[in-house]
Amino acid sequence: MFNKKSSFRSYAFTFILGAITGAALGLLYAPMTGMRMQKKVGNAKDRVVAVVEDSVDNVQSALRKVANA
Repeated sequence: MFNKKSSFRSYAFTFILGAITGAALGLLYAPMTGMRMQKKVGNAKDRVVAVVEDSVDNVQSALRKVANA
């Protein structure tokens, strides 16, 4: 069907064209700015840290009760 051998240049050109197209579409359809995303990630991290600290406190208090019994 295809007897022509493709060269490295054609593969490289196709890859670069796809990367440029993907980056352009990503920038066009980005849901929010970088600063907003950083704040959102920071807030999520703070919530996760709070939940983990509460869980550690609960486990430690449960272990103290078991050790004192």
